[in-house]
Amino acid sequence: MSRFTIASFNVKNLIGPDREYYKFQSYTPEEYAWKSDWMADQILTLDADIVGFQEIFEEAPLREVIAEADARGIQANAATVPDRSKRYHRKAIFRKLAYGPYGDAGLAFAPNVNDSGKPGQRRPGLAILSRFGFVGTPEVIQELDPPLDIPISHLGGEDEAGHYTLRCLSRPILKARIPINGQIVTVFNCHLKS
Repeated sequence: MSRFTIASFNVKNLIGPDREYYKFQSYTPEEYAWKSDWMADQILTLDADIVGFQEIFEEAPLREVIAEADARGIQANAATVPDRSKRYHRKAIFRKLAYGPYGDAGLAFAPNVNDSGKPGQRRPGLAILSRFGFVGTPEVIQELDPPLDIPISHLGGEDEAGHYTLRCLSRPILKARIPINGQIVTVFNCHLKS
């Protein structure tokens, strides 16, 4: 299997400007500009082949941030990575410095089924970005059909004290199958809460 890099990135509430996501919480245009600028720098620095994003409310702002990271990365490559005409272009340092744009990458967005879209009552989803694309359509796991029954035991004993039925998760899980050098790697992106 070839080498690849993978990253997890909790972006702490990505949504467009002037859109109330939690009660009385929204970004001004200036705050959104700062956030998207910061995120583009993080993506550029990570330069991971696969990125799992958490707390994504809307897909469009994420696409904008990825496009900005690509623009910065391409500009940095032009300034720092020598072309083939330079004898030293094959040095390992330049392979490490070079940014790989996400232009043809696959992006799967999993909105939260509990997101009503109502201002102040939004619920975040998540996304996976893959330079390798996907095999099939990524699967969103949130509503459980059939429901999951979790048995509960008495403390100190093995007798069953009932069960807890789980029908829906508060946050989605995104499952993606990713082709890497003739193999298929299954990636799960989830947003864990304490």
